[in-house]
Amino acid sequence: MASGGKHRAEQFRTAYYARRKLQGERLYYGESDYFTDETGRRVGVTWSAQGEDGKWFLNLMKGKFEEAVLLCQIRSDTSVAVRLPTEFMNRYWHSFSIDKNDEMKFHIGKERGIWNITLLKPIGPVEISEFVEKEPVVVQETDAVYFSAGTTYA
Repeated sequence: MASGGKHRAEQFRTAYYARRKLQGERLYYGESDYFTDETGRRVGVTWSAQGEDGKWFLNLMKGKFEEAVLLCQIRSDTSVAVRLPTEFMNRYWHSFSIDKNDEMKFHIGKERGIWNITLLKPIGPVEISEFVEKEPVVVQETDAVYFSAGTTYA
């Protein structure tokens, strides 16, 4: 069984996939966090719980996607989907932090109702509110709630 975070990410990805299917869009599973849409565009879908600082830290492998969907958990059963289109990714591609494992880092914040992503200097914060989907992604509560890695609370 996947760890608490991985399991939760899978639940939210599945709920997001199901919602897009209901909207008439198809995503075809590739591997792990990566899908292909009907046009052949590669879509990376990743999830994160909100950090203690009120921000979300997410990552996707560089070169494995053209569109990024960032599922930012706001309640135990609800995430907001931030869908960064190919045009946004192409414009800012070289302004993302990339670690030694080639993971592109997404640092998302929300202040006074405005969503932003923090990119490397000299760019800095960029507003992304227009890319936040109106409908949240909701999953069913599970019997177990994961509060920390390796520990399950009933």
